[in-house]
Amino acid sequence: MIETKTKDGGTVVVQHDVAALEKIPGAVAPGDAHVMVEGAADGLIKVDSQGAIQAVNPRVCEMFGGTAEEAVGRNVAFLFVGRDFADFLSGGASLGKMYTAKGRRMDGAEFPVEVAVTQGPGRGAGGGFYILTVRDVRGLARLAGPLLQAQKVEAIGTLAGGVAHDFNNILSIIMGYSALLREDLPDDGELRENLDMVERAARRARGLVEQILAFSRASDPVPRPIVAQPVIEEGLGLLRSTLPATIEIRSDIDSGAAKVLADPVQLQQVLVNLCTNGAQAISDGGGDGGGVLDVSLKEVSHTASPGGRPENLPSGRLETLPSGQYLKLSVRDNGGGMDAATAEHIFEPFFTTKDRERGSGLGLSVVHGIVVERGGAVAVESAPGEGAAFDVYLPVYDGDEPALTDTPVTRAPKGRGRILFVDDEEAIVRLGEKILGKLGYTVEGAAGGEEALRVFRRDPQGFDLVITDQTMPGMTGETLIAAIRELRGDIPAILCTGYSQNLGEDEARALGIETLLMKPLEGGELGWAVARALNLAPAS
Repeated sequence: MIETKTKDGGTVVVQHDVAALEKIPGAVAPGDAHVMVEGAADGLIKVDSQGAIQAVNPRVCEMFGGTAEEAVGRNVAFLFVGRDFADFLSGGASLGKMYTAKGRRMDGAEFPVEVAVTQGPGRGAGGGFYILTVRDVRGLARLAGPLLQAQKVEAIGTLAGGVAHDFNNILSIIMGYSALLREDLPDDGELRENLDMVERAARRARGLVEQILAFSRASDPVPRPIVAQPVIEEGLGLLRSTLPATIEIRSDIDSGAAKVLADPVQLQQVLVNLCTNGAQAISDGGGDGGGVLDVSLKEVSHTASPGGRPENLPSGRLETLPSGQYLKLSVRDNGGGMDAATAEHIFEPFFTTKDRERGSGLGLSVVHGIVVERGGAVAVESAPGEGAAFDVYLPVYDGDEPALTDTPVTRAPKGRGRILFVDDEEAIVRLGEKILGKLGYTVEGAAGGEEALRVFRRDPQGFDLVITDQTMPGMTGETLIAAIRELRGDIPAILCTGYSQNLGEDEARALGIETLLMKPLEGGELGWAVARALNLAPAS
């Protein structure tokens, strides 16, 4: 039995006959019914057939404010925005029927709810009662944006994987035929200069594809020793073509910057995310969107404080760093800045102060994740009206492994042998014939796996090497190599791919594939891979 006082001094008694429940195995004990109603996590509202409230549990008062006395006797519609009681009965009130609605608190504030309606006994004209179960879904609503953004990121990954193969095929054609042209041009002159620009743009496009795949987690980053200077300068070149012309980028890049152990695509991602964040802060500051981004790169020495807190890092969000040499990448903007409370949360996933259309809340959390994974730290210093300064610290690499460079591959050695070259793109087949033909090989091209298998069956002993693309209609390169190995098990094979999520170098070797080449290829990469496969050059 539940007793509720009305606002005019009366008493409403809600009593349930639970005698029948005692005969049901596992049923609620009579004494527990009151506890369950009073302690329910959802709001419970009992109304008559016209929607007048007869009783509420404490959770209703918590959600909507006010007291039970203020609610009893009023029509339940006053607790919801744009709905009357009849709306909840559309189609008949049945157990489990769920409605979405907006609740209205006593102070007028609105919030999202879900409402389930159950009809009690005593049906008939003017008789019976209903129980409305009301659930506050504000927490779910807050998660809806991040979950939607996560789904978008997943969709980007799927899309990126599908596009990468075709796009890298196009880049293979551009870069391959450019390499052929280079061989016929003098070392200087306007034509050579023009070709250099084409190849530089193609390598930039290749990096963009890698960045998209890395960001969407469709490919795994590969940390290796790199010289950060050219990577950062290349990233600044991309930014200058994408940020508003009203934003000036001033750079101070140390030409003698040390090596770091990192993935070059991820390092550019850190730079691009920080600069994009700074540019948006400048635009949000009002005016015509003009402003300045200062980007610097230099090597610094750091000594950890006795308590583990860095002594010579700027105030703000800090990570504990051991003593040593660090490469410091700084990005400063003259935007509107932020207060300490905001700065405390900026590295949290999906936290953003921007409109949903302008920011996902992922950029700075991605930066933080990349840097910390590489043993570094991110520090931020900001105040309202004074812009923001982000300092990224990455440990200097002091190993003996040479740093990765983005220089064109040298010309491969000449050789002899008959090669079956397979790709579903006719332009790439012709490219392979030209590149390898100039190196002295005899090349027979095939447009697709099925045609290649027919060609190989005619003369299994006549070929010295098979080179095939992986993603082809009808028969994949992996399947083709397996079929060819059934005809001749000792023939070496090279597998080329523009994108493969499930086939890496280890998986390729397990299948007996000597070399896995990622498109797009520099002019000399294919020649060197063939030379190594035919034992004409030392293994790299």
